[in-house]
Amino acid sequence: MVNKTKPHLWIFNHYAVTPDLPGATRHFDFGRELVKRGYQVTVFAADFNHLLLQPNMKLGPRKKWKLENVDGVNFVWLKTFSYQQNNWRRIINICSYFLQASLVSDKIAKKIGRPDVIIGSTVHPLAPLLALRLAKKFQAKFIGEIRDLWPQSLQEMGVLSRKSLTTIILHWLNRLIYPRAKEIIVLSPTINEYLLSIGCLPEKIHIIPNGVDLNYYPVESNIKASKKFTVLYAGALSLIHALEPALEAAKIIQEQNIDNIQLVMVGSGPQKTRLEQLIRDWQLTNVSLEPAVPKQDIPKLLLGADALLLMENNLIYGSSNKLMTYLAAGKPIIFSTFVDNKPLAQYNIVKDVNCGLVTSSQDAKKLAETIIQLYRLSKSDREQMGARGRAYAEAHHAIPLLVDQLEPLLTN
Repeated sequence: MVNKTKPHLWIFNHYAVTPDLPGATRHFDFGRELVKRGYQVTVFAADFNHLLLQPNMKLGPRKKWKLENVDGVNFVWLKTFSYQQNNWRRIINICSYFLQASLVSDKIAKKIGRPDVIIGSTVHPLAPLLALRLAKKFQAKFIGEIRDLWPQSLQEMGVLSRKSLTTIILHWLNRLIYPRAKEIIVLSPTINEYLLSIGCLPEKIHIIPNGVDLNYYPVESNIKASKKFTVLYAGALSLIHALEPALEAAKIIQEQNIDNIQLVMVGSGPQKTRLEQLIRDWQLTNVSLEPAVPKQDIPKLLLGADALLLMENNLIYGSSNKLMTYLAAGKPIIFSTFVDNKPLAQYNIVKDVNCGLVTSSQDAKKLAETIIQLYRLSKSDREQMGARGRAYAEAHHAIPLLVDQLEPLLTN
């Protein structure tokens, strides 16, 4: 039941989803917990799904928006421009989200009430820019949330040069938005230095990483379906996840005639066609590529695997949703990343907690050796790794714990 003494929270997250869809459910999870505590929460999200590259089918023909209540959380689904790859069509998609959310805000305010607090959450900066604009309009508190930092992360991946016009514009937007926020939520401490350099006050910066609903991951579960040693990757098939070396590692394992290891990839994304082609070209019989599944079906997949594969090309400025679910599943993790990257090395949970093995994301031979090494460990050793990861998730990433950190930012 809504407590009218508690603020009405609006969240602008272009890519937010509910558990019946593939993708990250951070704001749904936070929203549901806040609703339990008496808050009213409304999330503005695009109907076009970034992972599936197709509409979620939430909207009927010719409808431009729809208000839906899911487990107490209001979702405003917005019609946005479609795209199939990261080109000019995606830029129009981003702009169409900004425009549609702007146009519908007054209607939503009249229908369910004006906001008291507005969170604008990246990936792209137009969501927090819109939140800043509407916070002024509705005299609400503006909170900026950075889940991925543009242009820095795009520069790290080689997508943008440091002197490009797009880079200059993105820096300008960051300087416009974040120093004006009442509070700033970041998912990783590696963002702090940049925020301080553009004039943000340190006392306004709060680290609230991604979390996981542990209720979906029972500790005692035995749902393994395959007799083979299954290494599972579940997530986006995108450039940042550096998945080609995983197929090369599978090829090396197959050439060594180790028949009991199976690599399973579950997901969708721009690299899917390329990965399918490599599987055919290399005649890999120890790899299967499965379509993306709704978030609510992920726990069953993870709990049925022997090990979980985390591939990150260069994750510096965010917090991996995938890692949180892997920890909750209580399975050993193979973390393939830039092992010499100092920011990553400083905050490497898998290494620090000893809940798996870490190797280089660009060295297929070392990745193959790491998979074989984990396969040859005793079942007891692997179970202890998984148990340490689960304990860490319970202590640091349970949704109620993270909402405990968020709530004072909403009420102060």
